[in-house]
Amino acid sequence: MLEERILVISDDPELRELLRRHLAPDNYRLLYSRERGDNLGKTVDKAAPSLVILDISMQGIRGVETCLRLRQLADVPIIMLSAWDEEKAQGFDPANDDYLSEPFEYAELKAQVKSALRRSIAG
Repeated sequence: MLEERILVISDDPELRELLRRHLAPDNYRLLYSRERGDNLGKTVDKAAPSLVILDISMQGIRGVETCLRLRQLADVPIIMLSAWDEEKAQGFDPANDDYLSEPFEYAELKAQVKSALRRSIAG
């Protein structure tokens, strides 16, 4: 079985560790980045992800704009995460594939990851 590469864009060490703990046992290879803006292209090229998990609670991140930029860089599913209620509306934008509001159930995250990867492969 090939290891799926998941690019996690977040500057929150706790979130990054929680994602690692819950997704790595399922043979996902997690790659981490704090990049945004102009450097995002290099990060995506180097990571060659099968899926992107984007923390839109990062300082300096604009959720919809970052999703659109990611769409220009790679044809991969995007799951947006946010801890802020005001960002919830951004999460339902067509630029992303799924949205989770923190705190979330890790079973729900795993289900969304599997579903997004399955849709990507069938794509």
